[in-house]
Amino acid sequence: MLAWREVLVYYPTFFLSRIALGLGFGYRYFGTTRVPRAGGVLLASNHQSNFDPVVVGIALDRPIHFMARDTLFSIPGFGSLIRALNAFPVRRATADLEAMREALSRLRSGDPVLLFPEGTRTKNGEIGPVHAGVVLLAARAGVPIVPVVIDGAFEAWPRHRPLPRRHPIRVLFGDPIAVPGAEFRDRVLKELTAALHALRAELRGGCDAPAPAVSAGAATEPVLLPGRGPDGPHSSHEAHA
Repeated sequence: MLAWREVLVYYPTFFLSRIALGLGFGYRYFGTTRVPRAGGVLLASNHQSNFDPVVVGIALDRPIHFMARDTLFSIPGFGSLIRALNAFPVRRATADLEAMREALSRLRSGDPVLLFPEGTRTKNGEIGPVHAGVVLLAARAGVPIVPVVIDGAFEAWPRHRPLPRRHPIRVLFGDPIAVPGAEFRDRVLKELTAALHALRAELRGGCDAPAPAVSAGAATEPVLLPGRGPDGPHSSHEAHA
């Protein structure tokens, strides 16, 4: 049974956002059949712009949950809106254990949670080092990680611009990555990093730069949300707009 806020706020907001981004930014998404339709799942995405939670969330039929900077919740009206859209606060530049516990609780409750394992928005459009906290969180929750790549959002709304500009935005979901346990952290971290770069190369037609070294973050490090299946943007499966 759907909660009232999903009926009254979440789905109407994301439906209108899908239309607006499709018309204004040529928004398209691929690979959503790779995302489990039930149970907790950690969506690990690169972080290009303030658009990112929206462009990932509106691609899926399931409501997603995501972290947002704690100061945003104090903005009158806006704080209530993002809470209704399943956001929960995280304190920047700190090991916010409360936010991590909330993410863990939502994953264990069977919700999809979006995290950005680079920890901050990119300064140049490239994928930065991936922190290990995302892997440790998935291991504790007992859920798979689905790699997600956003491309074009940096050009549309880089961090130094106060307002967005028109540029095509595309999102590609990868195959789930199993996390057997925390002791497999390094292996899973390398697999996740490789998957993110492979997905971006797929979106860009196969041309990409070498992946950087991964960062072995601590278990308490806050993370601000490889297989490849057959339904990517260059396959016979139709893209969604």
